Amino acid sequence: MGPKPRISPSSALREYQAGKYEDSLKEYERLLKKKGEDPRLHFNAGAAAYRNGQFDEAAKRFNSTLSSRDLKLQGQAYYNEGNALFHLGERSADPKQRKEAWEKALQDYQSSLKLNPQDPDAKHNYEFVKKMLEELKQQPQSQQDKQDQDQNQD
Repeated sequence: MGPKPRISPSSALREYQAGKYEDSLKEYERLLKKKGEDPRLHFNAGAAAYRNGQFDEAAKRFNSTLSSRDLKLQGQAYYNEGNALFHLGERSADPKQRKEAWEKALQDYQSSLKLNPQDPDAKHNYEFVKKMLEELKQQPQSQQDKQDQDQNQD
């Protein structure tokens, strides 16, 4: 057996760029244990988790990035956390959980826009999630109306 590969941000990045997101995430997690709470490592771990479809883990990692003094990194973390929360909501079969996740995503997009008002992606996603939330809020009422109509026909 050869020596263990050296764990470094560059090796974690190589795994990420090669599409090995799970391996990349594991490397970033090991780096965080060694280097403490570096917001950039949390951000990169969040990106790897997101690409791997682990949206809950991604949202947590991006949230841990928000302690950064780097406002650009903060803005990106809010944006990416919003994306992760949107996907979490989208996956949820429970309309209440979906609504909560999307409302948090909306707040993240707002925070991202405060830090970078000209970000077209954050503006687009904010408007998109806002529309989805409005549609979701109308659904329970229309379902309730349908149930009432069905009962009246009995």
